[in-house]
Amino acid sequence: MGRDAVAAMSLFALTLVLIGACCHAWWNLILKRTGGGTGFFLLFSGFSALLIAPIALAVWWIEQRNRDGIRQAWKSYRKEALFVAVLSPLSYILALTAMRFTPVSSVAPAREVGILIAALLGARVLGETDARRRLAAAALMITGLAALALG
Repeated sequence: MGRDAVAAMSLFALTLVLIGACCHAWWNLILKRTGGGTGFFLLFSGFSALLIAPIALAVWWIEQRNRDGIRQAWKSYRKEALFVAVLSPLSYILALTAMRFTPVSSVAPAREVGILIAALLGARVLGETDARRRLAAAALMITGLAALALG
């Protein structure tokens, strides 16, 4: 892969991340406007399940031709998939609860401490290179987020 392909892919990845960040910001705003709570969590979880079900069924139907791949994924990653299935809604529940007691402008930035944790895990667990630079950048981001959360 040439240098141009890497740059284009990085720009594409950055675009996806920025779109995701905008979606997350809207999610925070809507969450605070509704007051959060159990009812809101159940509603958005139900709608999410309805929206993702056709995609999951389509992937399952396509992958039926690749039964060995499905079996291998089950053998290799079922514990990790279960762990993520627990962590994802748990993070939302914790954010919903926090936003009921604290302004969204404090909670939303504070949640992004995950950036620093991901940088640490990337270096330690995944062996990603250039860890010092990534951790320094993450620390700068966390400093800005702390200023937002405390400010």
